Amino acid sequence: METLAKGIPVIIVGNSHGLTQNPIPETITDEIWRLCYSPQEVANAIQFYQTSSPEKIKEHEKIGKRIREEYFEPVTKEGGREFLGIGEWKI
Repeated sequence: METLAKGIPVIIVGNSHGLTQNPIPETITDEIWRLCYSPQEVANAIQFYQTSSPEKIKEHEKIGKRIREEYFEPVTKEGGREFLGIGEWKI
């Protein structure tokens, strides 16, 4: 997710003999990531992203910005406490 949030395309190698671990939510467009099950699919995905036009790269950056806005939040004391499930600290 962090890589996608920077607008960098991601290739996930799928497991054709078992469960595939895919951490990417269904709401994120597959324009910026690929799920590949064979070496040829991985090679094709690398070639596809390697030859991306400047316009496509800008589009990926916009997708990354949307991902940051929707899935990440700034680090704050309050956010950290909420994430850890703890209340106010009294010292």
